[in-house]
Amino acid sequence: MPSPGSFPLSHKGFPVPYITAWSAETADDRPLVAHQGRLQYHPSLPGDFDSHGVLWLHQRIAPGAGTPLFSTVHTPRQRRAMLRFLCQICGEPADRTAEGILWLLPGPITGAVEGEVTTHPPVCAGCAPIALAHCPSLRRNVTALRARRPEADHLYGTFYCLTPGGPVATRHAHTVREGYPQPWFRAAHIAVSLNGVTPVRLTRLR
Repeated sequence: MPSPGSFPLSHKGFPVPYITAWSAETADDRPLVAHQGRLQYHPSLPGDFDSHGVLWLHQRIAPGAGTPLFSTVHTPRQRRAMLRFLCQICGEPADRTAEGILWLLPGPITGAVEGEVTTHPPVCAGCAPIALAHCPSLRRNVTALRARRPEADHLYGTFYCLTPGGPVATRHAHTVREGYPQPWFRAAHIAVSLNGVTPVRLTRLR
């Protein structure tokens, strides 16, 4: 995997964010089974579960191989970016000031921004204009803010139910609190609670 400093990669002249999946980064094709009262892969391998016992979606790591899937987030890189507060565009540390870490969230946030839970990693100051110029969801509507106390305390993924034919995914993905036993849940992304929020004017970022 290229070092974070080599991002963002490009495709046909357009920047490809660090967290974007590429067509060669296929998901683990091991079947999901029910064993000992919980969901797991077969065969089960070390690293399938995190320290809280949560099963994770696994993907091949091959950035730059194939074509970028702009609508698909790469699970391992998103997870790394959230745990280390890295820029979702270049993979370097996100911009941090006394007011907190910089986030760009798609759409106007309805209700209170304080405590907002997001699966979108932060950005650095240098990549903010790139994101605003090239990301379709940010071009339409965007909320810019800094968070002094972001906390990676939620997981986004899918619950499964047990049927006679084996585990079957429910139709909708869910966000759950990190650290709680989730025997029938497979995580795909980390979600962060944004606390100590200060709004940021977009004119300061463009």
